[in-house]
Amino acid sequence: MERKSLEMVVSGADDEDSSICKAYKLTLSRTCDDWDSVRDMWKKTFNLRQQDVTTLNNLEFFEAWNKFSHAKAFELIDIDFEIIYPGKGFHLLSKWQEFRDKIFGYYEDNISNAQCKTQLTLAKKCTNLDDHDFLIATLFNAVLPSSGRFRNEDGKLTRKATILDAQESFVLRLVTINDFEIQLDRVINKYYSSGLKLQPIIIVVGPFDNDIKDFFLSSHWR
Repeated sequence: MERKSLEMVVSGADDEDSSICKAYKLTLSRTCDDWDSVRDMWKKTFNLRQQDVTTLNNLEFFEAWNKFSHAKAFELIDIDFEIIYPGKGFHLLSKWQEFRDKIFGYYEDNISNAQCKTQLTLAKKCTNLDDHDFLIATLFNAVLPSSGRFRNEDGKLTRKATILDAQESFVLRLVTINDFEIQLDRVINKYYSSGLKLQPIIIVVGPFDNDIKDFFLSSHWR
């Protein structure tokens, strides 16, 4: 009897914790001006978020956890990363300079696309680190070709995604933020018309590839 009672108590505690996490999740889906509270609830809902990763598709997941589209979403990603990999959050930044030097040599030997070569030349001349890192990230698509295909006029998936297509689906550069909705809708429509989906996309604002003013993360879905 005692053992059975203990099991019931533990089960009841688990149900209570689950209910609290679901309440936090619901709160997180709404507007919240207290960012400290958001961070606290985000930590407490980590296990629930990990369950959703395995049970929801991409669209459902980012709709359920819509704070990923917030301007401070990088802080939430840092929280999850720290829980999964304690104490390793700064390794990427600490080794970025070493990676940057190595990837440049690889780019020089392997990039053949004319436009990408121009971007590589711009990257070499950049004095602003944000512009420099933006170009390095964009050039990943020059050495990691996409396997995606778009529909032609007959509705067949025959047109292979180009490097420009891949770059655009990864990082969308806008001249001004006023172009945001129009340009994002254009990219989404291009992919959805071929039955393809976009992952959350980085938005950069600036007149040129080597003159970036702002960075955003968008997880707009249809």
